[in-house]
Amino acid sequence: MRQNLPFFIALRYFNSKKEGFLSFVSKLSLGSVSLGVAVLIIVSSVFNGFEKELKEKILNSIPHGNIYGYSSISNPIELIDSLSDMDRLEGVAPYVETQSLIGSKSKLKGTLIYGVDPSYESNVSNVPNNMFVGSFDDLREGSFNLILGDLLARQLSVSIGDKVTLLLPNPKVSLTGIYPKMKVFSISGIYSMGSNDLDSNYAFININDASKLLSLSGNVTGIRLKFDDLFDAPDLTYDALIKAQNYSEQPLRVNDWSSQFGTLWRAVGMERSLVFLLTSLIIVIAAFNVVAMLMMMLNEKKEQIAILKTVGMSDMKIIQIFLYLGLIISFWGISIGTLLGLFMSFFIASSYFDVIISGYLQWYFISYLPTDLRIEWIISIILGSLLITSFASIYPARSASKIIPAKILR
Repeated sequence: MRQNLPFFIALRYFNSKKEGFLSFVSKLSLGSVSLGVAVLIIVSSVFNGFEKELKEKILNSIPHGNIYGYSSISNPIELIDSLSDMDRLEGVAPYVETQSLIGSKSKLKGTLIYGVDPSYESNVSNVPNNMFVGSFDDLREGSFNLILGDLLARQLSVSIGDKVTLLLPNPKVSLTGIYPKMKVFSISGIYSMGSNDLDSNYAFININDASKLLSLSGNVTGIRLKFDDLFDAPDLTYDALIKAQNYSEQPLRVNDWSSQFGTLWRAVGMERSLVFLLTSLIIVIAAFNVVAMLMMMLNEKKEQIAILKTVGMSDMKIIQIFLYLGLIISFWGISIGTLLGLFMSFFIASSYFDVIISGYLQWYFISYLPTDLRIEWIISIILGSLLITSFASIYPARSASKIIPAKILR
């Protein structure tokens, strides 16, 4: 009992019915710690969610690298075979790429058209696995079927079975003049990746149909690659280029996912760190509130502290009283903040919150606020907050130990 006396005194001080300004400061200290912890958990879960969604929804849904020529590639199968024994290469697929205007009965929109081979496409892209309606197997040669994203279909006001017209960039020359090359396609499938960029700007047709429309004589634009590690893709893509160049008479070039989405990936990571650092200042401010509250508590209880020292309580135990008091405030503030942060993170991830923010995020790469609660982040926030607020108790505790009973009790 004697060894735990400082703790029980601190607990009694914490549970005492305080009135007036001291009561307000005590509640403010507890509330600021709770708010700081809750905000840190919410911010970290949202930014971790953005990072996770960017990686899973977008970066894992696109090829990691591309090999292409200054003009079209005439021997894609030979190049694919040359890369078949490459370590860490998980998939390859030939493609034809062109920009186009796609028009329905009443609307027109610019889009990127990919001519793909259905038997290869799932090796490098997750789009075939995220079909809302239809299948990539419908992209048979000569069928002139087309697959597009759900947002693009909504923008064009079209659905399965509807006709759309592609206006291609290479003009058609005849005796009567130069006309844009146009071709009517039937919509055979709609995919949904959950990304505004992927779902509103891309459409897929058969690779041989695309080659004919662009007068490529069976050639392709390039070869897309997928590796076992997204972040090693830039180096691995260059290794693939060196290997493929031995089987190509024309000079080849490469690009990788980082040229299109690298800036966005780095921005998400940098903004997460910056916002996390700024919101951490809430905990620092909460620590100052704890110091103010403990100093006011010390001023109110100085006669009791003087009596305790008079009856023989050591300076170390006086210090322990205020350290325990700061620890108790930190414990309850962090506990309440953790529960609040977890609740809000789950609420943000719920369909109810999606209804609230519906329409506000439609121009971003995802149209909802994702969350990803990571146990290591939560533990770090709890331990960091506990450390900061506990250190805030040191100065009031040392001040309490310096009280001279003779001056207080005379």
